[in-house]
Amino acid sequence: MLTMKPTPLFQTAPPKPSERSPITKLHPSRSGWWESGLQIGFNVVVSVVAISALVQILPERNPRHASLAQLEADVLEREDRVDRLHERFVYYFDPSQLQSIVREESQKIHPQQRPIVWVDAP
Repeated sequence: MLTMKPTPLFQTAPPKPSERSPITKLHPSRSGWWESGLQIGFNVVVSVVAISALVQILPERNPRHASLAQLEADVLEREDRVDRLHERFVYYFDPSQLQSIVREESQKIHPQQRPIVWVDAP
């Protein structure tokens, strides 16, 4: 019977210390300086644009805020009026209140009732 030995995927030996490539010092190149300078310049330009936009927007905020407060007050006033009108509508169109409404709005009384007139004594 034959037995097979697994073969390693990589059969290269690690390099010897004398065969390693010499360590080179990394010197910043001019392209790195240019890239950093461009990034900083771009960030400065974006910051200036953002600040100028804020300077233009902020003065418009206060008058708009005041007009918004005025509109909110008007809305509350209108809501109160709508509530009162709704209460009157419900009262006048309630069938159970019909007789009391007729008595309030006119001088008519129920046929089975007698009017009482108070007179001051002479």
